Amino acid sequence: MDKAYIKQLVTAILEKEFKAGEKRRVHEYPDRLNYACPVCGDSNDDRKKRGNLYLNRLYHICFNCGAKMTLDRLCRRFDMRMDPERKLEMIEFLNSQIQVSDYQDEMDSFDFGQLIHVDDLSVALRSGEHGITEFAPVQPGGAVDAYLSDRMIVGKMRDNIYQAKYWFGGSRFEYIMCLLNRRGDRVLSMQIRNLKQGKRRMFKIYNFEALYRWVHGSEASEDLDVNMLVTFNKLSYYFNILNVDLMSEITIFEGYLDSLFFHNSIGVIGVNTSMRFLEENSGLQIRYFFDNDPAGHKKTEEKLRAGHKVFLWRRLFDLVVAMKPDADPYKLMHRISKVKDLNDLCVLSGGSCARLRMQDHCSSDLFDLSYVPKRAYTPRQGGKTFR
Repeated sequence: MDKAYIKQLVTAILEKEFKAGEKRRVHEYPDRLNYACPVCGDSNDDRKKRGNLYLNRLYHICFNCGAKMTLDRLCRRFDMRMDPERKLEMIEFLNSQIQVSDYQDEMDSFDFGQLIHVDDLSVALRSGEHGITEFAPVQPGGAVDAYLSDRMIVGKMRDNIYQAKYWFGGSRFEYIMCLLNRRGDRVLSMQIRNLKQGKRRMFKIYNFEALYRWVHGSEASEDLDVNMLVTFNKLSYYFNILNVDLMSEITIFEGYLDSLFFHNSIGVIGVNTSMRFLEENSGLQIRYFFDNDPAGHKKTEEKLRAGHKVFLWRRLFDLVVAMKPDADPYKLMHRISKVKDLNDLCVLSGGSCARLRMQDHCSSDLFDLSYVPKRAYTPRQGGKTFR
């Protein structure tokens, strides 16, 4: 990021708003630029400067009038146009800096009306230009309805699920679910996935910027506030984040559908999704609920060792075996251990898994590493290392 260019922008605004030389002066510090606030004119003492642009977030704050806004918004307010290439540099910089704590701080100032109206998204998809057609709420009796019913996803759990056809080369299609990451009728992002399992499963994520371009045109996103664009794009990969209570404990699942079964939860796109955005400097109460498979076990151990609260499948399975006497408890343990995720468990239990009090099987205690299944070996170049 070019600090000299940012200073140049601020100086140009000051020269436009102030006649006095001292009012036009910008003081540089390692973390910020200090200057007379152009919004309120600052104090009567030309030497006192209450406006600050914090470089880590490119955010203007005035300690005289209380004005708070992004650099992008400040430039727009004073009709100062950014160089498009420098703007892209700022987007890349902010993408590496912005965390969920910044989203919490700026939530009130964001224009959520900039999110995509679901009706406008429907109109944009009618042409089939984006390979998706017949976008609509789940229709009774259709393929998507049958799939969701088999997975015990019924009633209000479908509020944010639409159906559509996804076309391959314009000649072959599959029925898909469209999971809308939205608040009310405003859509932040969308995940599409087919109705197949395992290696035949297909899914794609369309972030805020992609949907915005679909609805408003390919160049439209260039007119959006830089901070808002970066933040909305980051939030796009956390399903339901616009609706969770950030002051309460949040459960994070590695799949969107699993999160539908749990209160105040977020779904992500697998164990490799970076959680830095949520974890660092956020103050959020987070617990993780990974799948019951080798990748999930590895991630469970990693998060537990890092001090995070995680769900422990083996602790739940031990309880189930104890609650349900069986002539061969080992056989029962083997059978229920095949459950892959929360959705599978709800299907197996006929939708009654709530009585198992899943939240009671979470822990941040290192001693509970004993509940995490160990991999048979850890691959190393030249051979196997057994554990």
